[in-house]
Amino acid sequence: MTDATLRHEPDPAVGGWIGARLAPYGADTGTRVGHLVPRGLAAYARVLHRASDGAGGLRRWADVAAAHGTVVHPLAQFWRLVRWTGEPWAVQGQGDWGSMDGQLDAEQLPALLDVLAAHTDGGADAEVIAALWEGYGWIQGGGAVSVLSAGPVTPTVEPPPPAFGREVMAAPRLELPGRAYLLFRGPMRGVQPFFAAGQSGFWGQTPNLLWPADRTWCVATEIDLDSTVVGGPRALVDAVLADPVLEAFEVHEDDSLHIDGDTVNR
Repeated sequence: MTDATLRHEPDPAVGGWIGARLAPYGADTGTRVGHLVPRGLAAYARVLHRASDGAGGLRRWADVAAAHGTVVHPLAQFWRLVRWTGEPWAVQGQGDWGSMDGQLDAEQLPALLDVLAAHTDGGADAEVIAALWEGYGWIQGGGAVSVLSAGPVTPTVEPPPPAFGREVMAAPRLELPGRAYLLFRGPMRGVQPFFAAGQSGFWGQTPNLLWPADRTWCVATEIDLDSTVVGGPRALVDAVLADPVLEAFEVHEDDSLHIDGDTVNR
C-alpha cells in the first residue's frame, strides 16, 4: 500500500493535455460535455448530484421529477425539473428543493472513486492528479472576521488563514478556459480523505478535475453545474451507469449542459 497522502503538484504542465483536447467555446454554444472533459475518449457519463429536499435529506432526480410531474433524462436541467419560474441560477423549486452545484455528496464521491479505482491500473494505489479551483473563498483565508456577541465582552477571533502554505498559494496554476486550479498528486485512496470536511482547511469539497497519471479517464465537477461528467473507457462508463449510488446517464461530447439545454421539460 502506498502513502495515502496527496501532495501539491507544482507543475501545471501535467494538466496541459486536458486543455489541448477541450472543445473551443463559441458565442452561441453554451456549455457542452467537451468543454469540461477532453474530447476523444471512448464514452461519457453524466452523474446527477442528489438534490436537497429542504428538510436535511438528499433525493435522486428521479424522485424530484416524480414529485413535480417532469421527466429526468440525460440532459435534464434541475430548474426545469422542479418547474422553477424564477432565475435559473436561484432555483429552489416547490417544497424548497435545491440543487447541489459543484459538489458530489458524501455518499456519491466515494462511490465514484470506488468505480474509478476498479477500472484503473493500480486500483486504489493508482497515482492520480486532483485539481481544485483557486476561487473558493476558504482557500484564500480571511482578512477580517465579524463576531456577534450577546455578552458584554466580544471575544477575539483571528481571521482564518489560507488553506495551504505559502509555497502552494504562490505556485503557478493550471489555466483552463475561465478557470485556474491548484493541483495535487497522490494515490486514488488519498482523494476522499484529502477533500473531506475538516481536512487541510477544507469545508468538504469534490475535486473539480481528477485524472490518473496514464490519462485514461477524466472527471470534471464544474463549480456552477449540478452534475459531474466522467469520460473514459467504455467499461468504466458502463460501471458508472450501473452503480446503484450514482444516478447517471450516458452523454456525448457534443451534448449541451447549458442552463437552457433541457428541451424536454418546458
